Amino acid sequence: MLLLLVCALVPFRADGTVMPIVLAGGSSYDISGHMEQFVDETGTMTLEGLLAGKAVRFVPISNNVEAGKGHQAVWVRMRVMRTSPFPGQAWLQLYPSYLENVTLYEQTGSDPTQAASYRRTSLGAIVPAAERPLVHPEFVAPIVLKPDGPGTIYLCVRSNTTLMLAGALHTLPGLISCTSKITIIDGGYLIMTLVLTVVNVLIFLRLRDSIYLIFAFWVLSLFCSALASSGMITLVLPAVSHRILVPLYGAGLGIGGLLLIALAMTMFETKRVPRLHHALLLVLGGALLALFFVPVATYGETVPFFSNAAFLLLFFVYRPEFRETTTFESGRMFFLIAYIFTFLAYTVQFLLAFGWIAMNWWWINTLYFVSIVDMVLMFLAFLNRLHMAEMEMVNLAKGAEQKAMQLASEMTLQLRERENRLELALAAKKITLEQQQRLIEMLSHEYRTPLTVIRGNIDIIEIMEEDNPEKYRNNLNAIQISIDRLIEIMDVSLEQNRIADKENGVDFERILLEPFLALQVADARIFWPRLVFNHAEAQGEHYLLCNPQYLKTAIFNLLDNARKYSIPDSPIEVKCSIEGDDAVIRIENQTAALAMEEPEVLFEKYKRGRNSANTSGAGIGLWLIRQIIGQHNGSVTLEHRDSGVVATVRLPLADQAEVNSSSLNNQ
Repeated sequence: MLLLLVCALVPFRADGTVMPIVLAGGSSYDISGHMEQFVDETGTMTLEGLLAGKAVRFVPISNNVEAGKGHQAVWVRMRVMRTSPFPGQAWLQLYPSYLENVTLYEQTGSDPTQAASYRRTSLGAIVPAAERPLVHPEFVAPIVLKPDGPGTIYLCVRSNTTLMLAGALHTLPGLISCTSKITIIDGGYLIMTLVLTVVNVLIFLRLRDSIYLIFAFWVLSLFCSALASSGMITLVLPAVSHRILVPLYGAGLGIGGLLLIALAMTMFETKRVPRLHHALLLVLGGALLALFFVPVATYGETVPFFSNAAFLLLFFVYRPEFRETTTFESGRMFFLIAYIFTFLAYTVQFLLAFGWIAMNWWWINTLYFVSIVDMVLMFLAFLNRLHMAEMEMVNLAKGAEQKAMQLASEMTLQLRERENRLELALAAKKITLEQQQRLIEMLSHEYRTPLTVIRGNIDIIEIMEEDNPEKYRNNLNAIQISIDRLIEIMDVSLEQNRIADKENGVDFERILLEPFLALQVADARIFWPRLVFNHAEAQGEHYLLCNPQYLKTAIFNLLDNARKYSIPDSPIEVKCSIEGDDAVIRIENQTAALAMEEPEVLFEKYKRGRNSANTSGAGIGLWLIRQIIGQHNGSVTLEHRDSGVVATVRLPLADQAEVNSSSLNNQ
């Protein structure tokens, strides 16, 4: 037991050689401090040459293998001695996982100086997973332990990346426990980076702020480099991991450094300082150039160099603000702290690349430990930026709301002013209409008085001329009809507004169609005895439901229009027919053709045709006719036919009119 304790605490012999690794009751033993190394500058030496070479001198190393950069090969030798509590087979675990070539020579024979006594096992990142002894994130191989003394193990390591090597010997339970820890730690890190990438992409899609997209790609680059350096890609893609592990690791580091510089330029708004901005663009170009060095694996030095150069440039330009941190918003402060941590991590990687600091598991994974802190700090910085953006949007929304309320208030005032003006205009119009109505009523009263006197005198003349009744009979009848017509026109004029308003009721009665229409034609012949009115009656008895006074006015106005616009000595045709449930009255006269657009226009108020220049009228007649016919649920149209114009009036017969009226009342 004392020997075991001494071997564990003092790994070097008095002559400077290392003590063997004594495997006892533990489950895991670190190989650090138990290794010797020989650097093959040519990189061509074989195991036979190594064992036979007299100039080969192994140098004890106190920690782990740290050969720095170069294309040489490093041979490592260590001795393992088993005691009875330890099982007969151990598992050798080696890392980091991005070493291209690792060849294991395990002593299986009795003579350690003969190459034939060793079993060769190929490990390394470029070895397909199926050809390794065990598919594992790191390099793992079984070691058969000698029962009668220490056994010798040789390792030949070649790599274009930074050449470092560390490891441990485990029992099977120890290996399972170690693998579980590695899987949990590395898997958790990878999941966290993926989640953070997705979250920032979603924030970018919401805000369209490029800094979130840059940050998302930077985190994604960390995911790629960690997937390679941890060896987890061997478990995820075992068939192709030997081809993409090393390039993915280098590309992840190179792109990460590139994006970190771009992130700093965006966060600190370096465009405000042109000289700094141009210098950082130069550094950015160098970092981009470093990506092309991935095939020759020089990114281990170039990426930390360019990233630290960018940090130093930022530090010297912004040092006044760094001293007075109160001038920084909290988001930038989080980012600044994260950038300082990143600077330190890249510095450690830079020193490790050249073997200037002792390697251990913590130093190797410094960048990933720091990246966790960076992601948290940067995420806090971006959350602060998001909060500020939301506050700005809230302020903009409040400003817009205030402007909208102000605009609404102004529009309300304008609407009120317009409403007041409209009410005043309506009141003025109402007063004007009332004055017009009073004037018409006054004129009607004054108009009726002389007409009554004329009618009375006509009656006296008729009495006085009883002895000669036929002498003036026709003239007196014409005067009498004209007086009655004038009185009817006045009554209708007084009720024009009532006719136009469809909500006001009109008193209807049943009348025979033909006698009513024949009477209107007879009156027209008396009024205009020189004109020829031809009347074609409909067969049978047909009733209309109408207001006789209004309908008489409409028919008389149509006859009057036919008279005014007829060619001299041409007849006026009045035809009546029954079409289905409608009575159709057509009044046709010979006149100039109507323009295509005229028929409907002529029914508008105060509109007259092109051939009305030499005739009296105000453009009210046809409008009034359509109003009256509309009150009777009928229609009136004008159309050109041959050499004349036909006015067509359609009115529902009494039975159909009563059905229509009943339907409207039920609705």
